[in-house]
Amino acid sequence: MASSIPSQARAVDPFASYNSNTVNTLTRMLTYGEDGIATSKSCDVTLDSTSNTKVVLNPGFVYKDDVWINIESQHVVDFNDSDHYYNWSQPSLGFNEVGYYYIVLEYTYAKSRPAPDAKALIVKPSQTGAYTPGGSWLFLKAVEVEWSGSEFVIVSVSNYDPAVPANRRLYLATYAGTEIGMPTHLQSRDQGRFVYGMEEDDFFFGFSDRWVALGAASGATFESDTSGFSVGDLVYVKSDGSLSLAAATLSSTTADGVVSKVGTDGLIQVVGRVENVTIESGSAVTPGKLIYLSKIESGTVTDQKSSPFSQFVGRCLEVSDSTSVNVLFHRGEPQGSGGTSLAVDLPVAVLSSGGWVAGGGMFYQDVDITNIQERNCVVTVWDATTEMKVEPLDIEFVSDTVLRVWMPVGTEDLEVYIVGPTNSTIGSSYITSVVETLSSGGSWLGGGPYYQDIDVSTLDGQVSAVLAKDTSTGKKIDPLYIQFDSTSNLRIWMPVNTQTLEVTAVGTGSIATSTIALSVVLPSGASWTSSGGLYFQDINTSDFGSDDIVLELYDIDTGFRIEPTDIVFSASNVRVWMPVNTKQLNVTIIG
Repeated sequence: MASSIPSQARAVDPFASYNSNTVNTLTRMLTYGEDGIATSKSCDVTLDSTSNTKVVLNPGFVYKDDVWINIESQHVVDFNDSDHYYNWSQPSLGFNEVGYYYIVLEYTYAKSRPAPDAKALIVKPSQTGAYTPGGSWLFLKAVEVEWSGSEFVIVSVSNYDPAVPANRRLYLATYAGTEIGMPTHLQSRDQGRFVYGMEEDDFFFGFSDRWVALGAASGATFESDTSGFSVGDLVYVKSDGSLSLAAATLSSTTADGVVSKVGTDGLIQVVGRVENVTIESGSAVTPGKLIYLSKIESGTVTDQKSSPFSQFVGRCLEVSDSTSVNVLFHRGEPQGSGGTSLAVDLPVAVLSSGGWVAGGGMFYQDVDITNIQERNCVVTVWDATTEMKVEPLDIEFVSDTVLRVWMPVGTEDLEVYIVGPTNSTIGSSYITSVVETLSSGGSWLGGGPYYQDIDVSTLDGQVSAVLAKDTSTGKKIDPLYIQFDSTSNLRIWMPVNTQTLEVTAVGTGSIATSTIALSVVLPSGASWTSSGGLYFQDINTSDFGSDDIVLELYDIDTGFRIEPTDIVFSASNVRVWMPVNTKQLNVTIIG
């Protein structure tokens, strides 16, 4: 019959004769012969809440001379009690020094009967030179004492002597422990512990109030719900705190990190080596190459920068297989203009009739655009009396900080609306838009001219920019008039009722919507393509919505706003037509 007792060896049997040397040898297996405190809170010394001449020695475990010593309950140390002092040779002098006193545990192992007790002693500042680490004292705390003017009082406790930092609390040099599942944090037991959690498959460090995963403690990772994602996915944090796959289509959707653990308690790695990152299909990523966030396949990487936005995300270390790589991840700042919640710098600038300055047979007034990002804006001018959109004689960018509006007469009150990304946050308004299709036929009202109204109540007051295009040709058109019928309706007037128009009204609103502001330079010369006696250049607008964009152009050489011969929209491009190829144009697109 087989025995239920496995083969074994024992250091101490229950019925063997007592031999303290053997017991101490077992203790040395844990301490490696070093004196020390078991945990960060073991035998801690704290201030006494009832007296400024006492401290409290709290329970805990220490190891001294290979002996395990358990202080089982709180012990009050009274600085006015001579029995608590080391070598009180002159009791009349008593508690009489300022500086740092030591609280020590005095114990020396000896085979004696009765067995020696461990004592909690006070060492005065003038006696601290007698302390030697590894001697008969185990340092527990330094206690700062000051003279109040009438008596000596305790003011603080410290883990070491500030004058001699080597005199400090000493802890056992133990290895990390293991837990099947991380237990509820208990400060007295867990502060300072380093534990591997088997179910969590991660290392954890015990802070004063919680467990923190090793990666999160170092700043390399953070915890988040990664359910529905895969390890290696590049993700970004949305405004509601949840995650989404990152893509270089907007600066707001660029990557914040890489999923390194999937689950409701998942992890996102924000720096360092990351494995199994998916490659964009057809991308030739090889070891040593710089890699970028993909614009085409969300959550993946490529070796090519995208346009108009790009984001550097690290360097390829190794190719795992045909679809994934190991990378040294580094979150680069998004390149390109844009983002969500673009604040509008100037909702309105009022140019009153009395403020016009005569110049060259015309009249002008200046508008401060200091906060606009390098002239990257769209300008609309309205008659303050009729609420009609008007075309000034000219609009000139005098500098990066001054916009000049020219008029043939100086008798009108105008409102100038400027929409674009700013250099600083202005209020709580955001660029937003309303897009509406105005169908041909009976939808148009009136007997000629004809009009239709667009509800713009979601915008804050005046509309900052309006763009209309013919849906059949894709061309930008200019309505006969554009007028505010009320604070919530924009009225579009046309000479005929046979066209279907797509109208985008852009202004400010209180709701942050996904918005791009893009500034593109169309250089002169060979960049223009000749066709039918005219010249054109294309601007890639695939990152914008198909309908919700407005744009403005100005001549970089003269600073004046210009009207091209034609503007034609397609699904992914805006084509700008000019009569000559000698102009260098700046194009601002907002959508």
